[in-house]
Amino acid sequence: MTKSRALVMISVTCGLGAALAVAGCGGGGGGNVSKAQIRSVNAIPDGGTGTVVMNGGTLAQQNFFTSSGYQDAPVGAATFSPKLSVNPAEIYVTTTENLAATKYTAVLLGLASAKTGAASPRLVLFSDADTEVPLGFARVRYVQAAPDFANIQADITATGASVGNDLFYAGVTPYRSLPAGTYTIEYDEHHTGNPLAPPVNIPFEAGHRYTVFLTEPFIAPTRIFAVQSLDDGM
Repeated sequence: MTKSRALVMISVTCGLGAALAVAGCGGGGGGNVSKAQIRSVNAIPDGGTGTVVMNGGTLAQQNFFTSSGYQDAPVGAATFSPKLSVNPAEIYVTTTENLAATKYTAVLLGLASAKTGAASPRLVLFSDADTEVPLGFARVRYVQAAPDFANIQADITATGASVGNDLFYAGVTPYRSLPAGTYTIEYDEHHTGNPLAPPVNIPFEAGHRYTVFLTEPFIAPTRIFAVQSLDDGM
C-alpha cells in the first residue's frame, strides 16, 4: 500500500473551536442521565463547517475535529444527517436511531468531494455508555475515521500491546481499561502491518475516558493522516 505523507497530531478538544488540555469536557461514559445526551465531532476535512441535523433542526456545528459539549435530546426515535458549509444545498444520507437515556457521540465522516461510495459524507452515532473507570486507570476506545482508508481495516496498539484488531472505517472499539500513563498509539493496516499514520504518544489521565481517532486532516495538496484524541471526561 502506498500513501502520501503523514502528520503526527495530538488534539484534545472540547467545545466549539476550542483546543483544551484539561479534563471534564462535558463528562463521558454514559453516567446517570435522565435524557439522551449527544455531542458531535466533525471528522470531514474538506467540508468546512459541519452541522449535525437532528429531527430537521440544528444540533451542533463544528470545524474539523472540534467537539461540541453534550446536549440534551429526547429519548426515542430520532433522525440525523450531516450538512456541510461547502455544499450547503447538498442532501446527505439520513440515519434513524432509537435513543436511550444515555450519552452518545455523533461523528461526521467522509469527504465532501466524494459524492458516492464508502467515503461519501455521512453521520454515525456511537453510544458512550460505559462502566466505572477503575482507580488508577483510564478507559480508552478507538475510531477509524480516515476516509481514504475506507476500504482498509486497522489494527491498533498502545505501546506495543494490542488494543483493537480488524477495525473497519467508521467503526469504534469498546472502551478498554489502561493503567494511567503515556502510551505510543499506532494504527497499522490489518495483516500487512503497514503504518496508516505515524505513531504518537498520548497521555491518559487516571479517572478519564478518551476516544482516539485515525483522521485525515488534509487532502490537498497532499493527503495527511494523523492520530488525534478527545478527552471524554470523567
